[in-house]
Amino acid sequence: MSDLSQGLDFARASAVFTADTRLYELEMPTGHAPLLVESWVGREALSALSEYHLTCLSTTATLPLQALLGQQLALHTRLADGSIGTRSGYVRAAFQLGADGAHGNLARYRLTLVPWLWFATQRRRSRVFQDRDVLEIVEQVFAADAARANWRVSAEAREFLARVRPRSYCCQYRESDYAFVTRLLAEEGIGFHFEETGADGPGVSRQQLVLFADSARFAEDASAARDGGIRFHRAAAVETADTIQTLHARRTLQAAVTTRASWDYKAKRVTAVSLPTAHQFGGPNAPHVESGDWAGVYAFATQDEALHYARIARDGADARFKDWFGAGGVRTFRPGTAFEVIGAPLEQRDAPAQAKRLALLGVLHAGVNNLPAALRQEVRQSLGAAPVPHADDDAGLPPAADDFHPGLDRHTQDLDDAERWLDHAAWEVLLREADGSGYANRFTAIRADIPWRPALSDGTGLLQNPRPTALGSQSAIVVGADGGTAAAGTVHTDHLGRVRIRYPWQITEQNGCWVRVAQLYAGPGYGAQFIPRIGQEVVVRFLDNDIDRPVVTGVLYNGRGRHDADAYAQASDHAPAAQENLAGGASPAWHGAAAAHRHAGYLSGFKSVALGADGHARQSNQLVFDDTSGRLRTMLASDSAATQLNLGHLIHQADNHRGSFRGTGWELRTDARGALRAGKGVLISTYHGSAPGGGPEPAGENSPGIALLKQAQGFADTFNRAAATHQTVQFILVKGGALNGGKRQSRLDDEAAPIAAMVKAISGLVDAQDGGVDGHGERIAHMHAPLVVVAAQAGIGVAAADGLHVAAGEVAHLAAGRDLHLATGDALSIHSGQALGLLAGAVGPGENDAGIALIAGQGDIDLQAQSDAMTLAAKDLLQLLSANSHIDLAAAKSITLATEGGASMTIADGNITFACPGTISIRAGSKKFVGPVKQNYVLPKFPRSICKRCKRSAAATGSPFSVLEE
Repeated sequence: MSDLSQGLDFARASAVFTADTRLYELEMPTGHAPLLVESWVGREALSALSEYHLTCLSTTATLPLQALLGQQLALHTRLADGSIGTRSGYVRAAFQLGADGAHGNLARYRLTLVPWLWFATQRRRSRVFQDRDVLEIVEQVFAADAARANWRVSAEAREFLARVRPRSYCCQYRESDYAFVTRLLAEEGIGFHFEETGADGPGVSRQQLVLFADSARFAEDASAARDGGIRFHRAAAVETADTIQTLHARRTLQAAVTTRASWDYKAKRVTAVSLPTAHQFGGPNAPHVESGDWAGVYAFATQDEALHYARIARDGADARFKDWFGAGGVRTFRPGTAFEVIGAPLEQRDAPAQAKRLALLGVLHAGVNNLPAALRQEVRQSLGAAPVPHADDDAGLPPAADDFHPGLDRHTQDLDDAERWLDHAAWEVLLREADGSGYANRFTAIRADIPWRPALSDGTGLLQNPRPTALGSQSAIVVGADGGTAAAGTVHTDHLGRVRIRYPWQITEQNGCWVRVAQLYAGPGYGAQFIPRIGQEVVVRFLDNDIDRPVVTGVLYNGRGRHDADAYAQASDHAPAAQENLAGGASPAWHGAAAAHRHAGYLSGFKSVALGADGHARQSNQLVFDDTSGRLRTMLASDSAATQLNLGHLIHQADNHRGSFRGTGWELRTDARGALRAGKGVLISTYHGSAPGGGPEPAGENSPGIALLKQAQGFADTFNRAAATHQTVQFILVKGGALNGGKRQSRLDDEAAPIAAMVKAISGLVDAQDGGVDGHGERIAHMHAPLVVVAAQAGIGVAAADGLHVAAGEVAHLAAGRDLHLATGDALSIHSGQALGLLAGAVGPGENDAGIALIAGQGDIDLQAQSDAMTLAAKDLLQLLSANSHIDLAAAKSITLATEGGASMTIADGNITFACPGTISIRAGSKKFVGPVKQNYVLPKFPRSICKRCKRSAAATGSPFSVLEE
């Protein structure tokens, strides 16, 4: 039998696979062929996934690799005291590295073991958590792997997290569950490590994940606990305990002050804290450096919370200020345990015991099994040397390989030298060292009394939010309080104008978060406001590229038009066509897709609709800008009572349809009521173009109107003087209140008569800079009283289908440069509370020498002086004529007819007296004188009083009705 055959026979011997004789044993699931551990390497670190690569031998070259995947295996290590240490994991990868079928089917395999948490790297999700604390979120994430999950929260970690408020909004977006959880825990200063506890049930991991907050409470390493510490000593066969052979310290210069700041948009203030290190950070020449990080918006609710997170960041920096690198052969070393070094040359002998205690951060393992020399030689001859695992075989998370965002390395790991000390490349060196002793390792550690915090590596330093988590924009749907869109078209908002949104990738979730809405303009109680409606699709961006800080920045159109393009031709001036949408979509209110609608997208503006309606239900408000070349138009409209303000080139518009021409200029119209109010005056004028170059005049410019009013004032002055000359009633308009004994000249101006006060008020000037009345710079026209002034370049037409009422509290003055006509179909009534003055011919006779023509075409003319005398006087002839009847002269007391020559006739007291200085001549065809006869004549009855109520009202209001005596 050859040496190789002898070796294989020996390999088949049960003693080769027995734990009593081997340093390492691999525990396989029931029903699987046993494997003999040839060698193994591994890497473990705080807040990172462990990995073990086991090179094994088998007498079967055809092991089903697929059947091994996902199986839980355990690597048992015989320790220095004869006890067993265990490292377990799930098979992530299985390799057949070679076989020699000619010599007994001897084969070499490699198995990669990972903890149960590795499966979280394979689940990538997008979801939102609201109002959950960190442990609740972690528990929900781990629930997806409940069959294997084995984890616990240390007492101090639970106490540490109790100080943290629940997260109102936390988003996992296109991240693996592992990347999301490690990011979350790192932000809260919570680390994790694995420990072997055994399984609590079928399929449950034998490795337990432990969340911790205080590395000073790490359990003692098993070897250190048994031997009272770990000796610093050379490796030797005679040693009965594992020792450390290499140990060196490193100090790095760090920032001495950590500053964190955030903007609180609710409190409208910046929350900022600065925290100095509690350690001596360097020598006397070391610069005092401050590290400031902007934590994003609304990162801290209170100052205490800001201090809490600043302390986490400060702890993370301090933990990397001084660390230890070592190598040795302590087989029990695992991150998350602590030990004291005995006999190290670097130890401070007078330091307290806690300062001598080191906490393990990471360990790089290598082990070579104590196989018989003959078997090792024969395996090497048959299969060659076992290949060392490379980085490609890494079971952890290679940089930039696990998550969506390019260049994003979100491992929780230490920096530079520490990483290189535990790099995969060192496995080859460690395997050579372990070839003689069976085991070798490298490790990193810090003083156990210094809190260790996970830090997200960003390549530049230790930052709380080192990498953006959301690049670019996303779309979302606005939802209601129930997270749905059943109330589409209505508004669901809060006091900050926020809306709830749901992303398309929230497939199984109905909850929506409150998100602020970016507006065109926003201020305290003012600004632009367009609240997206339920069911609308919005654009979402993220402040500081943080997925947890969304902001709505716009609204999107979507959906499909209902009809093809031919349907647009059915639109008319008053009826739109083909405006509805399918699939609950939202198409633009105006578009240029239909030639029949007579525009190529020239319409723009704003259009809102009644709650619960769409834009085609005739329940809208809109501001439309029509930019058609040469036909510019603006329309401000509400479908309520068809109320519109149209400016420019006026046309009919029915939704997207541009209709026929209606005119140019402006139109203000409504089917309901309208009101025009201006507290300081209204000017309506058809005069324009008086500005230089024909441009717009100042708003109050009314020079033509002022000229017309001054002309009317001149007429009034002229005719008032004529009234005084001809001894008739003068104008209050010109003379003012003093004419009737008033104390004020007019209501408009105490010192000026009504028309003079009017001219003064509409001729006012104000400062061109600020509108002040007392300005001394350039002046522009503006009336100084709340007047309504109407000036027309051609004429003013006022017509009413029913009544037309003109009233003035003081003076109503009608003046015409030529004729003034009053015409009525029925009666004309002119009533005066006091005097009525009629003066004609003040300038000259009228047409055909007419003065005053008072003619009743039908009926009587009744002239009465009901209180005093009536005087009829004429410079020339006075005629009383009756064409068809008689003339009656009657008086209650007497009638006297007299001439300037002294002749008279008096009828009084039943007598008739004729008197003359000359001759009385009586000529008649016959003369008859009879006895006395009495004939009574009925005289008219006049009212004995005036309207006292009218008189009191006039006195109270100061109108020129009468003057009351004191």
